[in-house]
Amino acid sequence: MDLQFPIHLQSPSDGLRRNRDDTICSIRSRYVPRKCFIHIDDLNKIPVYVACPEYCFLNAATHLSFPELIQFGYSLCAKYVPDPDADYGQRARVPLTNVSNITRFLSFCDHAHGDRNARRAVKHILDNSNSPMETKLAMAAVLPFLQGGFALKHLEMNRYVALTPQGRALLGIDSCCCDMVWDQEKIILEYDSNLTHLEARQHAMDKKRASALSMAGCKVISITADVLHNFTAFEKTFLSLRWTLGMRTDQHRFASCRRQRYDLYQFLLRH
Repeated sequence: MDLQFPIHLQSPSDGLRRNRDDTICSIRSRYVPRKCFIHIDDLNKIPVYVACPEYCFLNAATHLSFPELIQFGYSLCAKYVPDPDADYGQRARVPLTNVSNITRFLSFCDHAHGDRNARRAVKHILDNSNSPMETKLAMAAVLPFLQGGFALKHLEMNRYVALTPQGRALLGIDSCCCDMVWDQEKIILEYDSNLTHLEARQHAMDKKRASALSMAGCKVISITADVLHNFTAFEKTFLSLRWTLGMRTDQHRFASCRRQRYDLYQFLLRH
């Protein structure tokens, strides 16, 4: 059995807690929801159980800050996992859970420690992030003004957009998987990484892709790494996106939350 240390354990009381160099033991003496643990293996004929992803989220809600909890939720629902030995420091994987499963699990946790924070946070999590940078952009996009975000609605991540016959002929594929999609408004936000978009061949392919999506009636907005490292440009890009989506912005309310936006921006840069 492949384990990563330290192992996090949970005890119902301080008297049953056992501390070792390779373990971290916490106490949960309050209500524990049913079906929180999954049998994964047997070690020397002793059954080994691990916490299900949804219960991990609930536990995290007791000690993580609000943006940290949301980011953790995105990682549980993501299609990637960090891997220092893989290209770009990540590899593909099937999501451990999804927003619907977390929400359903929390509906049975009315008396569990951390349930209120968890319920607040899960409302701002989206399924199917494909990279840490997509997670950061999604958090900035969907969080409300008071939490430092831009309060954008109806966003879907890594959604396939069907192409027209002309677009299919141009790219040789039937559809494009786009980073962030507002389907009703036909708006697409794509992250343009400097690492993967420097080659002339890739740049030409990006232009063809944008043309094919335009043929499908979509407007493609690109956000670059340079924009992400400039707070003013970052704000202007998302404000422009709100305008493109037809969303009215109360300038006084928006201006009053600039401190929260800057704090979230700094958090996303650091994590």
